[in-house]
Amino acid sequence: MLIRTGKVDPASKTLKLKRLSRLVLAFSNYINEGNVLPALRKACEQSGILLDVLGESSGTAHAQPEELLEQYDIVFAKGRAALEAAAVGCAVIVCDAAGIGEMTSSAHLSHFRDFNFGLRLLRNNVTVEAVVNQIDRYDSSDTNAVTALVRADIGMDLVVDKLLAHYSGVIRFHDSDNHLCNEVIEQEAISVAAYLRHGPMHGDFFHGERVKFHQTLGSLQARAIDLQESARDLRSQLDRERNVLHSVRSQNESLQDEVRNLRSQLAMTIEESDKKLLEKNLMNQALNMRVKQMQDSFVWRLRSKLARIGRAK
Repeated sequence: MLIRTGKVDPASKTLKLKRLSRLVLAFSNYINEGNVLPALRKACEQSGILLDVLGESSGTAHAQPEELLEQYDIVFAKGRAALEAAAVGCAVIVCDAAGIGEMTSSAHLSHFRDFNFGLRLLRNNVTVEAVVNQIDRYDSSDTNAVTALVRADIGMDLVVDKLLAHYSGVIRFHDSDNHLCNEVIEQEAISVAAYLRHGPMHGDFFHGERVKFHQTLGSLQARAIDLQESARDLRSQLDRERNVLHSVRSQNESLQDEVRNLRSQLAMTIEESDKKLLEKNLMNQALNMRVKQMQDSFVWRLRSKLARIGRAK
């Protein structure tokens, strides 16, 4: 334990309203630079507050930590360390190397006590955002209310009386031989299993789970609304795109019809050109044959000889 029994006397200090004086303590034997301390330090820097560390793992253990707690406004701790810090007058954020829970409040103090400020309250990973969110919940008046409730419940006389009553009840039950009854043994096993699974079977021990569920549900509902709006926008955009596509298809069909008409006209033009070219070729062939016939005729040969004689004179 970080603080020896009896070192913090609930009746020894008077409550006073405090403003956040920018001093925060990570009070744990397990928090160090190798796990969550960097995230805690960065979150405190963002919040403009100073973070100290007290514990064996960080090499800063102190023989009387109760003498140091009073100077801090907010303490990151779990288990008995968290309870002691609350009794001194600090605002307690349930936190350790395993994770982070919530800022202790007067409304939820009973729930936190049921779970001994322990591991089952460390529902979230230690991130800068998670730490800053809890620091922002600091309320000095509620911190004083928590301290008053804790001091009223863990005073030495009251705790001793409760322990003696429990011990006396256990002794009487053991002496009565009822503890040997199978039904009692079975009920004890069921009670132990329920405690290990859910925590103490009194009070609102599902409060944390329910709060987290409602927070998640609210976030999911908001997300669903956003998705519905996005879906409507996408549907509208899809309708517009469909209209554009329909218009493009209509234009494409018109262009295809025009291309088919042009192809038909071109084919007809080519066919007519081919016919004319064929006719010209036939005419040229006929003329060539006629010329050749003329050149081969007797008259043509005679004219050729006379022409040569005339040139010779």
